[in-house]
Amino acid sequence: MPIIVIDGCEKAGKTTVIEKLIQKFKAANIEAERVHWTNKNMVPDDRAVTPLLIEHSGNLNKVWLWDRGWPSEYVYGRLLGRDHRMTLDPWIGEWLHGRAVQANGLRVILTGPPPSILRSLRDATDLPVSAADEQSLFIEYGQRFGWEVIFNLHTELDYAVEKIFHRAFEPLSVSSKYQPPAWSGPTNASIVIIGSNRSNDELVPGGWLPFTRESEILFAREFGDLAFKVAWVNLETCDPLTLKNRNTIITCGSRAAEWFNHAWDATIERRMAGEPFIRIVNILDPLKMFTFKDEQSAKQLRIVRSVIESLKPIEAYQSIR
Repeated sequence: MPIIVIDGCEKAGKTTVIEKLIQKFKAANIEAERVHWTNKNMVPDDRAVTPLLIEHSGNLNKVWLWDRGWPSEYVYGRLLGRDHRMTLDPWIGEWLHGRAVQANGLRVILTGPPPSILRSLRDATDLPVSAADEQSLFIEYGQRFGWEVIFNLHTELDYAVEKIFHRAFEPLSVSSKYQPPAWSGPTNASIVIIGSNRSNDELVPGGWLPFTRESEILFAREFGDLAFKVAWVNLETCDPLTLKNRNTIITCGSRAAEWFNHAWDATIERRMAGEPFIRIVNILDPLKMFTFKDEQSAKQLRIVRSVIESLKPIEAYQSIR
């Protein structure tokens, strides 16, 4: 079952929408549970969400409805001057957390009504921030990273409920082969990047998905926001059949290349005759590319940047989930 993260302005209607969604899921004989993160208990920083993401991604028995998420860390970090890594680097939050929900659920921003109405509904329990700036930052974040941004009035909450409810059934139909951390990023991505097995002691705080070692994050940053239109997997957990009908496969390092070649020969080729990949690209392992400052790594980095440039037209037409 999917994780549905609903974030947005204070008084935008998030709790009401979630309560209505729980009733709709229950009417459809689907268990649903609300997870409430206030804009205060997201402190000390975004890594607090990782344990629950891991737990909920592995629990297929219910729909998990998150009331707030890591975008709040960015928005209120900016507005209140909090010293958190997402305050100046929202990309890292989507890299460490958002890719899991892309593969396993739905990410929603509720804007609420105009700022003047939001402001009139606030009381002493709400954070002392500008309603206009708050709304603007949530919209900016959602549009940048491909969240479902719903511009809602309070009289339109039933419309928001219906839209989210029906969209939620898309990840419900996705095979368990795409459960994180076996898969991260959109399940319909035409580009898949395969890495070698990860070293847990090198993961950045909050990291658990593929490509969350320091050197791999440096590699992913070369993609900019295109990184969230691409799927990222590790060879030790990837099901070869999930690579069917992709446009481009990029393998990072000799182990990943060897694994892919073996998987193609032993598993995929017999089942996908007549459905060849358009392109297969083998590049240096990011650990070598960003650790060793030599001519080989510099050359590989230039190749990577040229490959990224060539990928942009492929992904330009795709929506990110």
